Parts: sequence; structure tokens; C-alpha cells
Amino acid sequence: MNLNDIPREEIPWFPSVDADKCNGCKVCFDFCAYMVYSLNDEKNIVVVENPNNCMVGCNYCESK
Repeated sequence: MNLNDIPREEIPWFPSVDADKCNGCKVCFDFCAYMVYSLNDEKNIVVVENPNNCMVGCNYCESK
């Protein structure tokens, strides 16, 4: 089956942010052109706000 034939919201592929490990560097936020992340200024961390915007198969933020 081709992933393009499946509605994006039915594909469980998106990042998560461990709030205890996020140092607020914003590298993932700045890199992501799909606007998956937002900033929680109160806690100075990045959070996943739009998980279904994530491009299936992209793992760039995993290495950051």
C-alpha cells in the first residue's frame, strides 16, 4: 500500500519532545518547515503542536 493513499491523520508518524530533556535550543523548531513545533515560552521548551503536519519518514529532528 502506498502511504500517499492513506489520510495523513491515520499515519501514526510524528515526533515527540521529552520536556525533561529539551534544553530550549530551538534547532528542531527552526529547521522544521512543516510547522510541527511551537514554543512554550513559559517553560522555554519546544512542544509538538501540529503532529499531523510532520512529513512521514522525515527523521531530521531525531538527530538534533
